[in-house]
Amino acid sequence: AFIVLVRGTDPASVENIRRVALITTTFNFVTSLALWTTFDPAEPSFQFVEKTTWIAGLANYHLGVDGISMPFVALVAGLMPFCVLASYTQIKDRVRQFMVALLVLETLLIGAFCALDLVLFYIFFAGSTLPLLVLIGGWGGVRRISAAYKYFQFALASSGVLLLSLIALFFAGETSDIVALRDLAFPAAMQRWLWLALFFAFAISMALWPVHTWMIDAVAEAPAAAAALVIAVGVKLGFYGFARLVLPLFPDASADLGWLGLALGCLTIGAGSLLALVQRDLMKMIAYASM
Repeated sequence: AFIVLVRGTDPASVENIRRVALITTTFNFVTSLALWTTFDPAEPSFQFVEKTTWIAGLANYHLGVDGISMPFVALVAGLMPFCVLASYTQIKDRVRQFMVALLVLETLLIGAFCALDLVLFYIFFAGSTLPLLVLIGGWGGVRRISAAYKYFQFALASSGVLLLSLIALFFAGETSDIVALRDLAFPAAMQRWLWLALFFAFAISMALWPVHTWMIDAVAEAPAAAAALVIAVGVKLGFYGFARLVLPLFPDASADLGWLGLALGCLTIGAGSLLALVQRDLMKMIAYASM
């Protein structure tokens, strides 16, 4: 991203920017395939772990992958070269800024899928909304500003509730290490409240009914690369957060409140299918079908 950022704006530099972005994303994809081939699916613990002290007493730089996160890392890395290729002819203005936003978004998404620390996860999760907001508002369609504004409102609500929930989780467990938190038993009442709060935060990201409207407008107005990332990765980040934090940390609440997730999931499938059938706009139809 830094190499792209310092390039010029003349036609030759713009072409080099596209090439650098494509080479970078392709390299990341090849690296993810190398990780995939050396990943041991029979090993239940986290692999390729990196851990070092970051903020003493608050957070560690703790990354790793397991059977849940490895496919998502490969998905992001595999999709990005195609996003760059799709932007070759579609994006003609401010190419440098577009590619920088795209590369930063890739970094944040992969970071969110690898983070094993609450603080680090929140930074990556909330931070990924900013470049996506820039992509929608800067290179979207006619209604891009209203779509970006709606996306910002929903993302702000999701990030706000997530932040408060993670703060409560940190003080309750006295650690921000997600792996260590899985070994703790939280009180039943606390499990229920945090389950509901985190479910709300991640439901927005997953675009579950009835908090799905941001995704429809975002996909309809976003450039092709951003729309693909919203559908293929953005909504799955919420599912990943739910699978990484909610299910293992609050098993009792998950057993008691699982019906809520199942009910909203069924409603989302039904609403998305029916609304997709009556759409005249192709992108909205794709957005509703992706629900």
